[in-house]
Amino acid sequence: MPGTPGYRPLLGADREGAEVQRVFQDADVPGMYALWWLRCPTAAKVMETEAERGKNRAWLAFLSACSTAEVAVSALASEGIHLASAFQLAGFPHVVGSLWPVDDDVCVDVAGKFYRELLVSEGANAGNDGRVARALREAVVGVRKEHPDTPGLWAPFAHFGA
Repeated sequence: MPGTPGYRPLLGADREGAEVQRVFQDADVPGMYALWWLRCPTAAKVMETEAERGKNRAWLAFLSACSTAEVAVSALASEGIHLASAFQLAGFPHVVGSLWPVDDDVCVDVAGKFYRELLVSEGANAGNDGRVARALREAVVGVRKEHPDTPGLWAPFAHFGA
């Protein structure tokens, strides 16, 4: 989603969407679909979309935006209440989020590497056996090799799930 009313535009969103589409261009992975077509997604819209899908529910939410897993209210720091946890409550077994603001170019790079790695290890099977966490790790390690002295670029990405 490249823009949200009242907030600055997400300059890398369209590039990231194009990168993910390139990765999946020739892949046939049941249950893989994107919610990026939702403009201004709310928890209610996501839950409604998921309810309509029934057994073919999404199992992964990749939230590539600034601070999607950051607890912004210091009084709730021990509660783990953030956008990523909201997606888990909505039924997504795996969520990838960021712990602080992220660089647009790095987000495009991490997303591309993540989905390529996931397709290599995942094939056509959605699973809960660590493949999502491993795919994120490999993506982050790849970016870390490119920017070894700048952990602020590659360290904010986190996987939530089992």
